Amino acid sequence: MLWAWLWGKNLKGYPASVLKKVIDDRSLIKIGGVETLIKKGKFDFYQ
Repeated sequence: MLWAWLWGKNLKGYPASVLKKVIDDRSLIKIGGVETLIKKGKFDFYQ
């Protein structure tokens, strides 16, 4: 379960999974740029 302060609610399940992947991808961009994101990113946002 991912605890997020988004609209004052905790996220669970699929929305929490998507948010976690977005946060991970954002950190990859900060660390290594777009090239690292393309190589190591998580783009599987399907249900």
